[in-house]
Amino acid sequence: MPTFYKCLVQSSVAGQDINNILYYAPVVPTSLAFDPVVADALGDAVASAWADQIRPLLSNQVAPQLVEVSMVDADGFVVSPYAVTVPMGGTSSIGDPLATAAMVLIWKFNCSAVAEAPGHSVPRRSYLAIGPLTEAQVGTDGLIAIQAGAATALAAATTEGHLISGTQFVPYRIGRTSGPTVSDPSGVAAGVGRVVSGIVRPYASFRRSRLRRPTGA
Repeated sequence: MPTFYKCLVQSSVAGQDINNILYYAPVVPTSLAFDPVVADALGDAVASAWADQIRPLLSNQVAPQLVEVSMVDADGFVVSPYAVTVPMGGTSSIGDPLATAAMVLIWKFNCSAVAEAPGHSVPRRSYLAIGPLTEAQVGTDGLIAIQAGAATALAAATTEGHLISGTQFVPYRIGRTSGPTVSDPSGVAAGVGRVVSGIVRPYASFRRSRLRRPTGA
């Protein structure tokens, strides 16, 4: 079974955690052993991309913390003996008040199937919930009004790969594993898709309307 480096990007605001997850593997996923040197370098690359591209899109009230790198299998289960943590920086000049509903931007991924295995649901579409947004970034109709170039910045941080120790690591998404159902007593295993592009959903998400962690898995 192929393995993937899982990068958990952690920030916080108003005492609440904000977590987003990115997965990386070589262009052709294979069963790699966890390498702390690769994990540290990949964490550095993700932290740098996030700080340079995504951090400026968010309120200066959002405090960047770290990137935690572990290894998972194709079902999303952790297989590394430990995780490597890398500090994350970045600054923002956005000082507007946070939207009262703590709304988030949905960055939608388009994915291509890595394998069509029986019983697997391949995540051709996946997302990250980025935020929380400020009052100035969301119109009264719910439309997102962030600065020009935001989609380009998000794409640069989340859909581009990183060259680590001579190997190109590209982004993937791993689907959720669902439990047994009446129609499928065995349950549905997770699936894997390679990220090919992304797009900003026009409207802010109200699904996470309280100050809870906007986690995209």
